[in-house]
Amino acid sequence: MDSIAASSHSATGQIARKAILGMAALIVALLLAGAASIVWRGYYKAIDEARLETATLAKVLDEHAQRTLRLIEVTVEGLAGTLSSEIAADQPDIPRVAQLLDSRRRIARDVLNIFLIDADGRVVTDAFGSTSRNDVSERDYIRFHRQSTRDGIFVSEPVMSLAGRGRVVVVSHRLFKVDGGFAGVVAASVSTEYFQSFYRTIDIGALGVIALRTRAGAIVARQPPNRASESGRIEAASTVADAVAAGQTSGTEDYTGRNDGVRRITSYRAVAGSPYIVSVSRAHADFLAPWWDELWRYAIAAGLLVAVMMAASWFLLRQMTARETADAAKRDIESAAATAKRRSAEQEHAARERLQTILDRMPLGCLVSDKDLRMTYWNPAAEKIFGCKFEDVKGQTPFETGFILTDRAIVEALHARLRRGEMTGHSVATNRTRDGRTITCEWTNTPLMRPDGTFQGVLAICQDITERKLTEEALRQSAKMDSLGQLTGGVAHDFNNLLLVIMANVDMVEAEVEDRPGLKGALEAALGAATRGAELTRQLLAFSRRQALEPKVVHVNALVEAMTRLLARTIGETIRIDLRTSPDTWPVQIDPTQLESALANLVVNARDAMPDGGRLVIETANAPLDEAYAAQHADVTAGDYVALSVSDTGTGMPPEVVERVFEPFFTTKEVGKGTGLGMSMVFGFVKQSGGHIRIYSEVGIGTTIRLYLPRAASAASAPADPPTVEVLPAAESGEVILLVEDDADVRESVVVNLRRFGYQVLVASDGPEALEILDRGERIDLLFTDLVMPGGMNGAELARRARETRPTLKVLLTSGYAAPALATRMREIEGAAVLSKPYRVADLAREVRAIIDRA
Repeated sequence: MDSIAASSHSATGQIARKAILGMAALIVALLLAGAASIVWRGYYKAIDEARLETATLAKVLDEHAQRTLRLIEVTVEGLAGTLSSEIAADQPDIPRVAQLLDSRRRIARDVLNIFLIDADGRVVTDAFGSTSRNDVSERDYIRFHRQSTRDGIFVSEPVMSLAGRGRVVVVSHRLFKVDGGFAGVVAASVSTEYFQSFYRTIDIGALGVIALRTRAGAIVARQPPNRASESGRIEAASTVADAVAAGQTSGTEDYTGRNDGVRRITSYRAVAGSPYIVSVSRAHADFLAPWWDELWRYAIAAGLLVAVMMAASWFLLRQMTARETADAAKRDIESAAATAKRRSAEQEHAARERLQTILDRMPLGCLVSDKDLRMTYWNPAAEKIFGCKFEDVKGQTPFETGFILTDRAIVEALHARLRRGEMTGHSVATNRTRDGRTITCEWTNTPLMRPDGTFQGVLAICQDITERKLTEEALRQSAKMDSLGQLTGGVAHDFNNLLLVIMANVDMVEAEVEDRPGLKGALEAALGAATRGAELTRQLLAFSRRQALEPKVVHVNALVEAMTRLLARTIGETIRIDLRTSPDTWPVQIDPTQLESALANLVVNARDAMPDGGRLVIETANAPLDEAYAAQHADVTAGDYVALSVSDTGTGMPPEVVERVFEPFFTTKEVGKGTGLGMSMVFGFVKQSGGHIRIYSEVGIGTTIRLYLPRAASAASAPADPPTVEVLPAAESGEVILLVEDDADVRESVVVNLRRFGYQVLVASDGPEALEILDRGERIDLLFTDLVMPGGMNGAELARRARETRPTLKVLLTSGYAAPALATRMREIEGAAVLSKPYRVADLAREVRAIIDRA
């Protein structure tokens, strides 16, 4: 029985041992499987978070690059319309162009330089006033615009700056000739260091990499820098460039670096409208470091658990009293599970803190709302844009914040699309800040969706573009006024030719009808009408900034006081004049006659605005304009000015009238009571003199017009005009004049009058024909040529070519234009004189005689 009992006890013991061992093995296997599952979930979670972070940051870098390039594109687009006529001219006004380029460079603060290139691929000038004439004809942007006939922007690959400022990215726009041909390029450059400095502000770990490269793989900017980024050569690790070359514009992939063998998660995006790619890489070693720590902790814990279970099993098998040991093992298991849970929560919290740091450091406003569109987060950049802390709007909907000015139905339709998971892309909206200011913001709204497609909120990225919109509007207005100036200047030039023919023929007929008073009176009436036409062209030239000015050092107070005494008799007794002059007003460099005319125009307009009487205030004061003001007004150069203000208490003007008040022929007066050229003439005179003009008006209150006149460099008085030279009216000893004029009517009229004075006249219709006559070797005492002619050779160029073979040849130039650029070219021809169209026959005789008789 004992043996049976022993056998039975042994069998029971064996069964118990197997059960205990089996139970222990099962528990160990389950524990190891559970630990492995937790560890691997943590591994994939860390990778998913790293992929999300790199993709988000790549999107931010893409938007940064696009905004930078777009600002430069707006700048060169605005300049293209303004500078096409300048580069098409043989000799553009270099200082004025350089000043214009410099003003645009100051507005677009990211721009390193702006430069103008002619059709031969040589740099005409840049924003720093350089006239190096460097040859850039072989650069890719020049080749692109020369070969392409369409208008548009070209973004180049990085090149070395001609001014020694390192590697730059060039954004260029084609310039067109009048016939549509290639006239050159206006281009702006941004330093690759600009992108490099932005990338330095972003923390992506010790082994992380941020790069801006070309689609061919050449490095433009890289953080941290390496030899490839410093030289711009193609980096061996060009996997991103390979992906883009294969047709992918964005993506997030796991790559192993070809240079260093480091495994990284890389997100890349091709920058739209450019040859560049941005990429962000985070090394596994950086973002998996916490996971490796956790893995080692789990391995140690698992080893301890296995040891405990084996010890417990051994103790149970040996003692059959495993209760206390099992309880201890249970407590150890619970403790290890609690530790693992706590560490998992800490890891999740650390990941959230990293994401929070990225969002807090973003230069763009970042707003996050929940599924009910109530605010759950916005970063410091958003607080700066809207002027209030997150705590002030936490839990509020967009409508409750008061920042939305867009129609509610439009916003609700946008929210409906977001709830469906639709991407809304970029949009521009008008918003209100906490302090009541109205701003313009650019928005990108992204719906946040769970893996099962459930809507859980919105991520909104915004940027305050108010200043950029104001700059764009100023550039558009400037381009509009320049276009009107070119149109009116061309009309005035052609009209001058017509008036010249009329006046010359009237003078010729008048000399033949001295004994017929009736006809003489009719001719005088015709001549008076032609003179009034000449005054009309003078006003058009004033608006287009092509009138001939005689600037002098003027003390504005004395001029205004004298004019006020004269104008007081004109405006009537019902209007009271209040003159307020500052005693320390600076002298200005201005044409006094034109200033008197401008002041008279302003006072007469003020009188017409006060038909029932009122008050007219004329003020003078020093008015320095700083860089901040110049940045807000594209046509202003910072410096010292004297402000001349004319204010009335009249009817005022609505905004739509103020916008058009400087346009030629625009008037609010009745038919027959105004030409619409008064204010346009004032505008052209002030702009041509390097000044600035502003209008402030409100209906029912009145109008103030303020002229900013440039301060004179010296208070010295202007030199006296030279005495008039008496000249003989007729030819002597068979003198020969070579007349070059493209207008047939003008040419015929001048030939008739010159022959009346006894001159022999050779005639040419353009420069090449005139050169052929000069090459025949005949006697020529005077070259009388128009300045502006077709055929690619103007009068100044013809004179220079003629002087090459006939150094002593005397030259008389004539033109309906009297623009400063042409005046500069006239001065390049030694001893040349100019006769402005339209001119009288007597003026022609005296000027021709004076030039021929000049030693």
